[in-house]
Amino acid sequence: MRLIACTILLVVLAGCHPLLDDFASQQTPSACAEEIIRFTPATGCRNDGSFEFCIPADDPAALAQVFSIAPNTTCVPGRGRAGCDTATQLLCLVGTDGMCQADQPEAMTNAAWQTTCDLAGLPFISQIVPTWYE
Repeated sequence: MRLIACTILLVVLAGCHPLLDDFASQQTPSACAEEIIRFTPATGCRNDGSFEFCIPADDPAALAQVFSIAPNTTCVPGRGRAGCDTATQLLCLVGTDGMCQADQPEAMTNAAWQTTCDLAGLPFISQIVPTWYE
């Protein structure tokens, strides 16, 4: 009887393991390359409505990666505050509408910060800066 109980317990615990992994991954924030982000979660919405970065101009895969992370991205030729090389790079802007906390309008939501971190993790993005139209 004890052998059957131990076997059942082992099967139940083995079956729960992936659930525990999924739960842990939801609770643990992903790593963030904060050193290339020129703002913090508390100041991420202190801008003129977007943040920006540069991507390679002739790389459809890079553009697809950016859109998969932030579908509201717009990429255009230009230097911007990110200082893109207009001959080889596109200037990409991510609108912050809907990314800001209601009670702290200059602060990003956790989901918005995670999006920013996911973009910062792309190997072809060297910096992410707030947009200021001057």
